[in-house]
Amino acid sequence: MLRADGHADEEAARAPPSASSTATLDLFNRLGEPNVSTTLISAELGISPGNLYYHYPAKEELITKLFDRYDAALTELLRAADERRPTSRTRGCSSTCCSS
Repeated sequence: MLRADGHADEEAARAPPSASSTATLDLFNRLGEPNVSTTLISAELGISPGNLYYHYPAKEELITKLFDRYDAALTELLRAADERRPTSRTRGCSSTCCSS
């Protein structure tokens, strides 16, 4: 990202890959994926296109990373919901298959 003085933020250039994902998702949401280029993503991050290409040689790799992040978050939510789901024992099931 650019600092207020218009120069690239050194920390952004060394930002973790999650910063790339966050910036990419923000741009996709604002402009639509077909309208976002890797050049635009690198400008948003305040890094050179070459630096972005070093980590992500193609936009598809950024999309895959976003999907993987979404998939992991959704899996965690579903796992947590499943853990909170009452079992037949806690619902008072009197069937012999549920009792120990």
